[in-house]
Amino acid sequence: MVWGEPRLHPVALHYLEEPACDYVQTAVETVIAIHRQQPDGDVLVFLTGQEEVDAACALIREQLAQVRERLSGQRGKLRPLLAVPLYGALPHEAQLKAFVAAPRGGRKVVVSTNIAETSITLDGIVYVVDACFAKASSFCPWNGASYLNVAPCSRSSARQRAGRAGRLR
Repeated sequence: MVWGEPRLHPVALHYLEEPACDYVQTAVETVIAIHRQQPDGDVLVFLTGQEEVDAACALIREQLAQVRERLSGQRGKLRPLLAVPLYGALPHEAQLKAFVAAPRGGRKVVVSTNIAETSITLDGIVYVVDACFAKASSFCPWNGASYLNVAPCSRSSARQRAGRAGRLR
């Protein structure tokens, strides 16, 4: 039996015109642009692993502080933005932060591995930023070793990730 959650609203897909040299940095810049220019709604970012997720959260905080510094004294304030990591090895208490509502008048960005692709539902997600990469297990028959490598994610994974938005509007 196959079952799928009905999508309540259509999802608009936007792609980069050129491949990103640094997809983590590009994802962070996209989050900041969404936060500054788009209506309310939380953001879900898909990256490949713990290191990238933690680095992206730190970059979001850093770049947000720089934007606030540039905007200080100008009309209009930048709303609060809470960057929250989500991956399997994260302690349970830290994982729960991804399920807490955004700060009042602000926005939450959950930076995640593919753990958020199918196994959980995050309320409030309106925007999805997907690097379209995932870690895949590979086996080398010459030395008998298994290893993880970063590879483009499948089309079905990309569709599943995009489907995380469109449930609210």
